[in-house]
Formats: sequence, C-alpha cells, structure tokens
Amino acid sequence: MSEPSTEEIGRIAAAVAADLCQREPRVVEGDAGLVAAVVAGVIRANFAEEAEIIRETHKAFEAMGSAAAGMDRGKLLAGIRERLAKQRGFAL
Repeated sequence: MSEPSTEEIGRIAAAVAADLCQREPRVVEGDAGLVAAVVAGVIRANFAEEAEIIRETHKAFEAMGSAAAGMDRGKLLAGIRERLAKQRGFAL
C-alpha cells in the first residue's frame, strides 16, 4: 500500500475535522483547522507505523535464511506482519 500524498491526507483530515466539529451533538469543540492538523498527524503516524512493521517483517524474513526455504513466501510474510502488528496493537 502506498502512502497518500500530503494533499490527499489534508483533504481527508479536513473532511474528518469538519464532520467532528459540525455534527450535532458536536463530537469536538474547537477550531476545525486545528482538529484537521491533529487528524493529519495521526494519519501520517499510522502510515509510518505500518511502514515500520513492513520493514521489520522483511528483516525477520531475511533472518530466517534457509529455514524459510520451501515455504510460501507470501503466506510467511503475511504471518510475520500480522504477528508484529498484533504485538504492537496495530490494526492492519
């Protein structure tokens, strides 16, 4: 999965902030621009965490060396990624 552009994240964050600040009853009180900035930061952090999990997945796979020979690479990578995400409390 590729990370969305800064512009895309900004649009998503603005839409979420508008919804949170304008719905009745209000979920969030305050400046929608500030809320959008916080939401954008959370989105960027989420993508960064996912990228780190993917890097660690490949590192763990490479460390397996010949022990992974003959195994389905895709299934093994998915299993490692799921285990790492679960350990971190990260929803894939």
